[in-house]
Amino acid sequence: MRIGDWSGQPVLLTFWASDCRSCLEEMPELAALFKDYGGRGLRMAAVAMPYDLPNRVLALARDESWPFPVGLDPLGQLSGALKVELVPNTYLLGRDGAVVASRLGKPDFRELRETIEQLLRER
Repeated sequence: MRIGDWSGQPVLLTFWASDCRSCLEEMPELAALFKDYGGRGLRMAAVAMPYDLPNRVLALARDESWPFPVGLDPLGQLSGALKVELVPNTYLLGRDGAVVASRLGKPDFRELRETIEQLLRER
């Protein structure tokens, strides 16, 4: 998975860690977002923090059968670029790659859905 491959599409990135309870609690709602909007053009990934063990991240994603891609950021390039230090941390990027919305902590999923709808209507 390369985020650059998604240029021209809205992108939802959620940064998480396998030992973060609130991160894991929001995954079902993120899965619902992906199921509702993935086919309409929203690109999405759950990006594990650099300190998380890759084998643990991948095993958890496999065991939970999350429908969206799970990314590793072992060198902290993506989390560093967005200055992510704490999780959960969610970023919604517009078609031009600019940050449209961000939220530290659990997102307001109703508000997030409204913003995604707006982005998907824009061409």
